[in-house]
Amino acid sequence: FMKVVSFMPMELKFIPERYKVLRHVINLLHIIFWHFVVLHLLFLQMKTFHMNINESLDETINYLMIGSIYGFGYFILCYMQLHAKKFLTIIEFANRNFRIRSARGE
Repeated sequence: FMKVVSFMPMELKFIPERYKVLRHVINLLHIIFWHFVVLHLLFLQMKTFHMNINESLDETINYLMIGSIYGFGYFILCYMQLHAKKFLTIIEFANRNFRIRSARGE
């Protein structure tokens, strides 16, 4: 899931190694796409909030709450993309040093 929403770069193992540049281009386009989607939702919601600011308080609060969710979502997207290498390092460490153990069945 984290690779689908571009929190971590996609591996794209089906592309041969000699076309490594193509992998980077596809990953970059994927990242740009998700930035565009989340920012578009945020700006659209804030525009709706601005247009309906003179409406009732219930409607105004709803627009503001949804806009803040999109804003936080964009923050999380940027944060996870910036720290993806650290996260992958933690996952590698856990896979290397911790073994999966299960309880005996009866």
